[in-house]
Amino acid sequence: MELDDYRDEAGDEGGFDDWVEDEDTTVVKCLFCDEKFNQAQSALVHAAKVHDFDLSVVRARWALDFYDCMKLLNFIRRQALSGPIASFSTLAITSKSHPLFQDESNLQPVLEGDALLFSFDDAEFEAPPIQGAYTTERAAEALQAMSLGDQPTDWRQRAIAAEERTRTLSTVVEELERRLKEQSELTRRLVSIDPLPSPPKRQRAEGTDDDSGSESGEDFPAPASAQQLRAAADGTQIVEDGYYFASYDSYTIHEEMIRDRVRTDSYRKFIQENPEIFAGKVVLDIGCGTGILSMFAAKAGAKHVYAVDMSNMIETAAEVAKANGLDSQITFVKGKAEHVVLPGVDKVDVIISEWMGYFLLYESMLDSVLAARDRWLAPGGQVVPRRAAIMLAACTVPDLIEERVDFWWDVYGFDMKPVRQTVLKQMTREPAVEFFRPEALISSTDCILDIDCNKVRVEQLEFASEFRLEITQEAECHGLLGYFDIAFHAAAETGEPLAATPVSFSTGPRTQRTHWKQTLFHLGAQRVPVRPGDVVTGKLTCKPNRANHRALDVSILYRFPNQPEFVIDYFMG
Repeated sequence: MELDDYRDEAGDEGGFDDWVEDEDTTVVKCLFCDEKFNQAQSALVHAAKVHDFDLSVVRARWALDFYDCMKLLNFIRRQALSGPIASFSTLAITSKSHPLFQDESNLQPVLEGDALLFSFDDAEFEAPPIQGAYTTERAAEALQAMSLGDQPTDWRQRAIAAEERTRTLSTVVEELERRLKEQSELTRRLVSIDPLPSPPKRQRAEGTDDDSGSESGEDFPAPASAQQLRAAADGTQIVEDGYYFASYDSYTIHEEMIRDRVRTDSYRKFIQENPEIFAGKVVLDIGCGTGILSMFAAKAGAKHVYAVDMSNMIETAAEVAKANGLDSQITFVKGKAEHVVLPGVDKVDVIISEWMGYFLLYESMLDSVLAARDRWLAPGGQVVPRRAAIMLAACTVPDLIEERVDFWWDVYGFDMKPVRQTVLKQMTREPAVEFFRPEALISSTDCILDIDCNKVRVEQLEFASEFRLEITQEAECHGLLGYFDIAFHAAAETGEPLAATPVSFSTGPRTQRTHWKQTLFHLGAQRVPVRPGDVVTGKLTCKPNRANHRALDVSILYRFPNQPEFVIDYFMG
């Protein structure tokens, strides 16, 4: 195309100058926060300086190709829908083996016209035309050839370069659309693995004579969840569960859980040393992972075990059961616990699940257990573990303050106070999940949630609870420490038969460490001096995040002696 052609298309008044002006009005949103920039390069520099995400370094270190970069950027964008992300490290993406790079849905742009998706090499691109048949390798080579250097100064050269750039990007977009179409078709074919309808035919309304189900046996979609309905009403975008289940495809997360001796030995001991609960019973294992709890139950004499999991790890679990001669006793069912059909059984006697997350409720897996309980558990049956409680205490963490905050006062002679302020803001916004020493606790503990898994309702997991903590030593209070306790057996006051071998454990700092660690709700810049006998009161409110129901929004009202009360809102995502 010649320069005159560009003039003709632009009109007499415009020309190339207008085209340049339009390009300069591009608004590029930061991947991690709400900052906006006029150029993609500025957004990337900001991400490197403020959010510790240097795309060029990550790309080189992990040998990411064009499509890997697109998946990574879209994945980060999707996570940021739940709220600003202070640092790339909080996403726990440590290598190219992360499930996001195998998820083709991450090729779908989160923001329409996202300029960052075509800015991997710095700012503007220049590319040679792609001749002949399109291939992924050719597109990647062309896009990698785009660079910032040697911009042509001649208007004709710039116009030709712009045309070539447009042709290249259009070709890439066409390829992405083709891939997304293939992914949609694959998803459609796999729907049979996790059928959404429940029940498969429309139920007959109570008190009516006719069957209103489809004569052809057509399945009807499952009703929208309460969260989906609320989100639709206020326009909140829902973060889907695909990334969550995909994260459990990796063996590393299962290794961490099984290596947790407190966790695994507690399940083993309760199952094997309480045969009256499991022997001859039908057991449902929700979120079976590698199948270890199912095998414990089978060894304890269970009549049959149904092991349910949505991740691909279930295929390996079935092989493990076969290798141990338990495949005839365990049936593996891939799907969500809310929707699966258990072949040949209407009810189960026992439901076992390791559903607990950080601060007990993070990941919201208990919702699935309760849905399965209401659908499958027979009268007199039991959910294992039976009880869970969230505990809270005041704490002091001077080592953490010194290591992560005060470090920034002076760095090699430079004043780094602005970084220090950013760190404090991040600590105030995002609870820290770490191990803390027993001496970090400086008060009595208070139980803010106590649940019986046989009885609790899903809506009760969204709670607000007053707390009262009596200070036991003189110190600076830096925040509140949360952890949870688990009991596998029913409480004595229920009047139910007691387990032959009661089993319980705690995730607090005064007990053996677990992979759940403890959760610190930090006061940020506030450091409140307290003395023995002081009483700290307040109110903790916890609920699932509207956009991502597996994340938590926690709000804490603090009341310290001789201090005005204040509220801090936290996000566990």
